[in-house]
Amino acid sequence: MSEERITPDLIWQRIAAHEREFFKSHRDRWFTYRIEGEELVPSHSDVRIPRGDFDLALALLPMRIPTKLSRHVTDYEYVWAILNDERISQGAW
Repeated sequence: MSEERITPDLIWQRIAAHEREFFKSHRDRWFTYRIEGEELVPSHSDVRIPRGDFDLALALLPMRIPTKLSRHVTDYEYVWAILNDERISQGAW
């Protein structure tokens, strides 16, 4: 478990640091993403996910079922998969 204080800024930095790497959705679909300013653009979607959606989802963690995010964030499956990846969570949730 990481000793760093978990903040939205820290999580966004981790997300940006792993841009263009492969992530796996809860349905075992592989994807990458790129960061454009304060938005994340998944490789298999035309939707731009605002950073604020990750900040909001972070406040709701831990969450084992991705569909619980569907009312709160854009393209919830990507948000859930990224936040629950060990490279991003580093064991904090």
